Amino acid sequence: CEISDINNGGVDMSGGDIPSLTPVNNIVENCHIYDYAKEATGSAGVTLSGMGNIVRNNVIHDSTSQGVLFRHESNGMLVENNEIYNVVRGLFDAGAIYGINLLENTGITIKNNYIHDLIYELGRYLCNI
Repeated sequence: CEISDINNGGVDMSGGDIPSLTPVNNIVENCHIYDYAKEATGSAGVTLSGMGNIVRNNVIHDSTSQGVLFRHESNGMLVENNEIYNVVRGLFDAGAIYGINLLENTGITIKNNYIHDLIYELGRYLCNI
């Protein structure tokens, strides 16, 4: 899939049942997501919440916002084998892979992602979970 040239975020996934630990198994895979969040800088290339979403083998780049964002109540997530670059150009407290209020979240796996070409400034993070 290809998602580009949009004012908001690329993909917003939720679902599953956290109390019973039943995953939804939504998958964003082999997608090219770029040039997003032109007007909504809090929107990510992929936003996750719920139980059991998977983000793998994607290329996410060229945005003022995050590459992957975990919202509160994000459990059992897998983010792997993605390339994320040239993101977080317009936010201060943000990251290429970023989480909001993750103290209540468990089972998030982030592995084998290639993150590069980010501008470092105080308050911007490569991966802030």
